[in-house]
Amino acid sequence: IFLTGEMASMSAKDFLRGCHESIDVILDPQCSPDGWYPFREATSTRKRKIAPQFRSKGIGYIRLGDDMGKHGLAFLSSDACHTFLSSAIALTGAKNVASAAEERKICDRKKNTVKISSSRMINRREDNQEQRKDTYVSDENDEDLSLSITDDSGESDNAGELLKQIESMEVSGTTKWQEKEDLIKRLGKAASSSDGSQFRSGALNAIQDVLSSKNVNVHVLRSAVLAVGRIGKAMEKHLVTQMSWRVIMIETLKLLKSKQACAVAKETLKQLHGRCYTLGNSLTLISQALGLGKIGQSGSGKRQIKKMGSNTSLASIGNEGAKKAANNTELIEWLAEVTEAERSMPDAVPMIDKAGLCLLSRFFLSHKDHRDSQCRKNVLDGLLHTILYGINQLGLKDDEAQSLCCELKQSNPKGWKSLVGTVKLILAKERTYTNQTPNIGGEMQLSV
Repeated sequence: IFLTGEMASMSAKDFLRGCHESIDVILDPQCSPDGWYPFREATSTRKRKIAPQFRSKGIGYIRLGDDMGKHGLAFLSSDACHTFLSSAIALTGAKNVASAAEERKICDRKKNTVKISSSRMINRREDNQEQRKDTYVSDENDEDLSLSITDDSGESDNAGELLKQIESMEVSGTTKWQEKEDLIKRLGKAASSSDGSQFRSGALNAIQDVLSSKNVNVHVLRSAVLAVGRIGKAMEKHLVTQMSWRVIMIETLKLLKSKQACAVAKETLKQLHGRCYTLGNSLTLISQALGLGKIGQSGSGKRQIKKMGSNTSLASIGNEGAKKAANNTELIEWLAEVTEAERSMPDAVPMIDKAGLCLLSRFFLSHKDHRDSQCRKNVLDGLLHTILYGINQLGLKDDEAQSLCCELKQSNPKGWKSLVGTVKLILAKERTYTNQTPNIGGEMQLSV
């Protein structure tokens, strides 16, 4: 069939009419006799090499289509890209018109974006990270990043039936990620309702298996984290008593390093902080997420902290762990924000004690020599709020609280001087203006 020239029986638009899948285009460069094939781009300042199929007599092909392998016509044009074949095809019949209108509605919904930015951040940190802020583009199923569980619109699914479907889906192993994502979201909504309270433990176990699995689709991971947020808001303090919480917390902290799931993980942890968990019952999990081992504040871990006593032992453990996990910039930033938020929570239960506060300072000091300058600044911010936490929440004396991070005095005298000066300035303002909240520390800037 000829589509061009005098012998053409139809146009390319008519030939491809009704095609909604991807299109493979064969590239067969032609030239006049004794002609030549270009080797580099003429318009490029760096004179980049042209793709092999254009600079040789070889034949190649390009597959046109979106990431779902559809709509190849949207990438083909017969008039130098002024219009494209998908927009030039006349739709006939009420069915085609309805489907086109539905596609436009979906496109309009997908244009809505939700920008997630962390609250209570130090102004300097906001300026330095303006280019690093991630924009989370929502789709039809990810419109609720606020993790609100008060929206009871529509009928709730049966949590028990959803659990059975997920279990059978794991056994078969042939379920597509879209179906799995939808099931997990529905499970989170059903288990967070009053009728699904008896299935919450089973739902958390299923979510634990998803988060701890390897090579999981990022959409499935995000739906699992959102489901944890919904169920956690319903369970409140009982969430941390679940056996699955340990794995869920560690894997969610690790997702802070993922560009695709960072926004959802950070928002979920923020929503659950204080309501479900505090630093007082999470130091062991944070330590493991940072790669510093299983030193924590529960059981034998708490006795181990009190028994060690010396700063040298704790520092050596922290530095050794930091060598094994160097990519902890996002985790340290999150930890600094949580410390800042919790020091302003008068009703935080359980509250971190002095031994745990010493361990918290070790987390920050273990990254004081990190190669990333932003991480080092987050370390200073975390140490600042650690000292203020001890003074405001535990009633420690100024010198006693500052001794938690005296190791910084030797390794970074400039940072230590700036840290101590900022602490004194904040305490002076807090003690002078007693009616102001103790969160004015977030306005201060530290220099490395």
